[in-house]
Amino acid sequence: MTSLIDKFGNWLLESKHSLISFSLLRIIYGIGMLTVLLPSMEDRSILWGPASWWVDPEAKRRGYWTFDTILTKSDELLFSLGYMAFIAIVLIFIAGWKTKYITPLFLLFLVALQSNNPYLTNGGDTLTRITLLFLVFANLNEHFSVDSWLRRRKGKTVNRKNKPAWNAVHNIVLLLCMAQIVIVYVISSYLKVIGDNWLDGTGFYYALNLESYQIYPGLNELIWQSSLFIKISSWMTLIAQGGFIIFILWRKLRPWAVAVLFTMHMGIALLLAGLWQFSLVMIALDLLFISNKEWAAIAGFVNRKILRRRSIEDELFEEKELVAAGR
Repeated sequence: MTSLIDKFGNWLLESKHSLISFSLLRIIYGIGMLTVLLPSMEDRSILWGPASWWVDPEAKRRGYWTFDTILTKSDELLFSLGYMAFIAIVLIFIAGWKTKYITPLFLLFLVALQSNNPYLTNGGDTLTRITLLFLVFANLNEHFSVDSWLRRRKGKTVNRKNKPAWNAVHNIVLLLCMAQIVIVYVISSYLKVIGDNWLDGTGFYYALNLESYQIYPGLNELIWQSSLFIKISSWMTLIAQGGFIIFILWRKLRPWAVAVLFTMHMGIALLLAGLWQFSLVMIALDLLFISNKEWAAIAGFVNRKILRRRSIEDELFEEKELVAAGR
């Protein structure tokens, strides 16, 4: 028991984990938000602005908290300026510039937008809001960001092993985000299993047949006509979600479980219109279970097996062997 506590303490304090995944999460969260803001540009007023007055009476009756100070409903121009500012904040967030200041602003504007019309939110919006509160305290700009590029350009190196307190904060955020996605999968699989619709594939079939959600009706029809595909997909979903905790604890199965869930959420995004943000948020959180070492292994596999590239280390080793043979 003491050994396990020591290992957990070392894991918590020595360094920050899943930095590549957190950086990818930043980009994916931003893209997901743009899939909401940009297509709604023309209808922004009736959805969240001054023309969305129809929301307020029912929202107040239900006790929803109105938060229209930032994205005000009292002035069309001020609302539009706030809306454009939100888009700019999201773009900066994706680029990874001044991330520790931009992330709280992202959260603030998101809460303001959602509180203007709580009826337009779904599970993805709720999950984004909860996890963004945690992500304010995480390192999201270590990779694929303007911040990291500026650090390299200035020749700055940050030794995070000497900052155990901040390492602990970052890693606790990682655990909290992981807990959120585990809760979602456990509850989702439980609700599917206690009924019959998902066990016989009916639930998946009905989802594909919802005309209001179809982007490509012909593709949906092609899929739901195959009973075998419907049943296999339904059971793969049940196994991946229900056994997610087991899969993530077994390191060799972890990337495969994430790959199955990635495929599932991409399918949701392509086959069910309007759920792009939900799918992207779920994918981003799934990626947190992939460590930096596993990303390196995946990159190496892609280079060797798919792109047929050899690593610099392999080339150096081969060169040393040739030199040794020449001697």
